[in-house]
Amino acid sequence: MLAIFAASAGCDRGESAGGSEARATGGVVSLSPAITTTLIDLGVGDEVVGRTPWCRGVDDRPVVGTLEGVDAEVLVAIRPAVVLHQPPATGIDPVLLGLRDRLGFQLAGGRLDGVSNLLTLLDEIERLELAEPSRIEERRAGLRDIAARCRRPFGPDSPGVVALHSVDPVGVAGRDTYLGEIIAAAGFRNLAPSGGWRAWSVETLLGAEPDKILVFSGDDDGTETIAWLEALGWSTPPRIVVVPGADAFEPSTRMPRVLEALERAVANHEGGDRG
Repeated sequence: MLAIFAASAGCDRGESAGGSEARATGGVVSLSPAITTTLIDLGVGDEVVGRTPWCRGVDDRPVVGTLEGVDAEVLVAIRPAVVLHQPPATGIDPVLLGLRDRLGFQLAGGRLDGVSNLLTLLDEIERLELAEPSRIEERRAGLRDIAARCRRPFGPDSPGVVALHSVDPVGVAGRDTYLGEIIAAAGFRNLAPSGGWRAWSVETLLGAEPDKILVFSGDDDGTETIAWLEALGWSTPPRIVVVPGADAFEPSTRMPRVLEALERAVANHEGGDRG
């Protein structure tokens, strides 16, 4: 019914290397949907020459690989200048490291769990001179604003919320996720504990007794999810707010847009209640 690209991974950041077999010819390969969205957001989507199957906005570019691995044959044919990736928890793909050494492209990237990781990614993009510094700084400012808002103390009337990204199973965004940061920046108390993406039982969801449930629905209108939630045995039914838009499914520089969409959805819902 709902799905999310829960992008988190971890390991050392990549390094550049000189190639002995062939020199890079140009362009950027992105092995992360969130990084691709960030490049498009920075106005350099045309520089993307290779992608994953899940990258949005670059459907006409060849698929080079995924978060887990790369198609060596396609990458050799493209010979990019830069490869940006989001390595899995198991570490950087050895095939990718070998291709870097052979082809001489710059390899950069790292985990993308939230604002701090995105700021580091922007530093890498600036170092590689992939986008205009002024555009990069604009995106930094938006991300830093989210970070600053997250540090504000909650008021006594701050609503307690649960953020759902799926219902089968019940997928909840923990506090230490990019959606968790967006929720805190909006002034809501996330009733999920510290940590990342969690699978809850229906009993746990009911026991949380949220004031609001935030349904991040992507391109879905959330109708089925609302019906499912309303049918549960709540002691006090929460308000259900659907936050549309696929940007919520990626930890990209569009996090400020997702925050705006959340605040707009909540305002529209409350305005409808008053009407």
